[in-house]
Amino acid sequence: MSGPAEYADGATRPVRYVAVADDGGTVTTYVWACDEDDAAGWIVRADAGTAARNDTRWMTRLRRAKAAGLAPETALTTLLREPSALPGSLSTAPSLKALYDLADQPYRRSVWRSSRAALLGLAIGDVMGRPLSALPQQVHHVCRQVARRQGRGVGVREGCL
Repeated sequence: MSGPAEYADGATRPVRYVAVADDGGTVTTYVWACDEDDAAGWIVRADAGTAARNDTRWMTRLRRAKAAGLAPETALTTLLREPSALPGSLSTAPSLKALYDLADQPYRRSVWRSSRAALLGLAIGDVMGRPLSALPQQVHHVCRQVARRQGRGVGVREGCL
């Protein structure tokens, strides 16, 4: 059983990105893409609130774009029509790490982890009271795979546990 189509979650080349703002106009998230690595994702700013960290719309929109066969940067430009995308914010960062720096977040290199390591990470995150978005994206990916194998959906706060 395969899961939803997803772009790779890491890029080794420059990335294009769009700034996303909350209702007050404060930038909360950067949605990024890199055609050369067939990669796309989003980074929530360190100073963004819980609502921004638990917002799943970017994951949903990127999955739909991948399933529709759109190249990552084409998917990114379609997001410019979103009301929360800041007009004129489409830019290029020299690397994904540079975009993490802009978001004031530690750079998380995409690393394969075993299911056990992912579950341990989720348990630790849950015990520490941190939202799942604070954990590496690969943990989320493994969690979604486990949930699909068990024949159930998984919510942002539920994880695999």
